[in-house]
Amino acid sequence: MVKSCAVYNCTNNVKKCKGLSFHHFPLADKRRLREWLVKIRREEFAPTVHSVICSQHFEPSCFWNSANKRLLKPSAIPTIFNFQFSRIAKKERKNATTSKKTICSYRCGERFV
Repeated sequence: MVKSCAVYNCTNNVKKCKGLSFHHFPLADKRRLREWLVKIRREEFAPTVHSVICSQHFEPSCFWNSANKRLLKPSAIPTIFNFQFSRIAKKERKNATTSKKTICSYRCGERFV
């Protein structure tokens, strides 16, 4: 199974986006886990040990840069999302009758605030 970002409307995954890093939910830290879950706004989502969020959803200040990989600071909270776009996409899917509309989603390396 390919690791894919758990954030709603984000299609980034390990195979497709080589320049991104993927970070596990802080399952052991209940307070921080609750903050992450509130931020990603996914109804009825229960993260597992395999659930990840891509680095696009974190500010640059959330990372310690080491020689080989980006490490997430213990206090990091995801803050970069494209929820307004998600609501538009949901509304268009709901209103679509016969024609299908293609809606752009995240692309590797593109950031939304």
